[in-house]
Amino acid sequence: MSNVNFRVDDALKKKSYSVLKELGITPSELFKSVLKYVADTGKLPVKHVVVSEEDLKLLSMMREKIQEVEESLE
Repeated sequence: MSNVNFRVDDALKKKSYSVLKELGITPSELFKSVLKYVADTGKLPVKHVVVSEEDLKLLSMMREKIQEVEESLE
């Protein structure tokens, strides 16, 4: 076995460790399972999505238009 060390914001650590405790999993178990997933699949277990302000505005406009159409069909 080996040790892995990394730095994280104190508030993030406190909150996430609290949630993990409620879920009944230790931080070590979580990190091992994440590393195993990455090793087995060659992928991250989560998607990282970046949306620009312009994209957010466009999405909002599209949702409004869709809602208008749906309301007109009722």
